[in-house]
Amino acid sequence: MHTLDSQFITFRSVWSRLRRDLGLLIRIAKMTTHYVLAGGRVRREYRRSQVRGDIYWLDDDPTLQG
Repeated sequence: MHTLDSQFITFRSVWSRLRRDLGLLIRIAKMTTHYVLAGGRVRREYRRSQVRGDIYWLDDDPTLQG
């Protein structure tokens, strides 16, 4: 399971907390972008399969591997 933030805070200064929070914001933005792009690819491929009358197996999607 992926977590976004460490459980224990070792640095107490304002700058270290700000840097930690900025890093967290960047990580959340990257994850959100990845999910939006991957979701778009899956929806497009699903629509193509639906038009062809095929069954779309999500487990076999190469764009989601890795």
